Amino acid sequence: MRPRRTVILPPPARLATLVGLVLLAAATAGALPTDAIVARVNGTPILLSELKEAALNQDIPIDALTLDGLRGEKYRLVLTQLVDEELLVQEARQSEIKVDDVEIARLVDAMINQLRVELGGMEALEAFLRKHSLTLDSLRRMLTRRERRGALAARVVARRVNLDAEALADFARRRREAGLPLEEVNLAQILLVCPPALRGTREGEEVHTRALRLAREIGGDTSRFTELAMQHTEDPAGRSRGGYIGWMDPQGLLGPLRDAVAAMDPGEVSAPVATDEGYHVLLLLGRRSTRDLMFAEQFEKQRAELLTQLRQNASIQLFDLDGNPIETIQ
Repeated sequence: MRPRRTVILPPPARLATLVGLVLLAAATAGALPTDAIVARVNGTPILLSELKEAALNQDIPIDALTLDGLRGEKYRLVLTQLVDEELLVQEARQSEIKVDDVEIARLVDAMINQLRVELGGMEALEAFLRKHSLTLDSLRRMLTRRERRGALAARVVARRVNLDAEALADFARRRREAGLPLEEVNLAQILLVCPPALRGTREGEEVHTRALRLAREIGGDTSRFTELAMQHTEDPAGRSRGGYIGWMDPQGLLGPLRDAVAAMDPGEVSAPVATDEGYHVLLLLGRRSTRDLMFAEQFEKQRAELLTQLRQNASIQLFDLDGNPIETIQ
């Protein structure tokens, strides 16, 4: 087994919200004392700015979110999620659960790097931040806070998940009967189009040489994958997503791609793989085994059970957009 390397590459759905988060941070900077309180969880306030940030994370327009306030389904959905996260974070802190600050710092660095790429370079990023009275340090603090809270909420649930051999075998049987995969892979790719008819020609060799050059460049620094994919991939949908494909059943891949992925470890970049579409440079971001898939299923079950318990013993008060208390959940 080859040594594994860790790849930090935030999913595009989160990256797409970064500019919005920066603008939101700028709008609320220095105004937090007057930021409306939309809920209190065991006395801890949840602010309107946090509600807007959560809405951005889910691609929910803020105007649509706040138009009808708590009468709106989307508003209640996002607010409920914030209350749930606060309950889990409080439980994690009470249980003295720790998070990996080094890993969180690496993730935040990758997010800032992606924002740099999207804006056109470090000078453009710094200028964008200055325009909105922010700095790299303030952006880093905001993102670090978000990621730490998410990690705490996840870890307090994860410790409740127990997997045994019998349960795992039953889980695998149920997935086979339902026609579901027993493994999933998380992929990104750069595609250079080269139909089979061009293989062996000078033009085809030039495409292959470009693919080799990209594979070597990314292999030396996987943090540049998104940047290079946005510049070079000839898959229109892939370019807008920085080459990100996402989680999928490897059996659904074309044969040459499936074989290449099977031989890769997370963090590895493939040599160019030829298919009828052209040359693919693959980055394997992660792999979920049957055990991992069962863990994910049990995680959601344990999360729901823990939140039910926490809500029973919590004081939760909700407010309208004018700050008036409208509902208390004891």
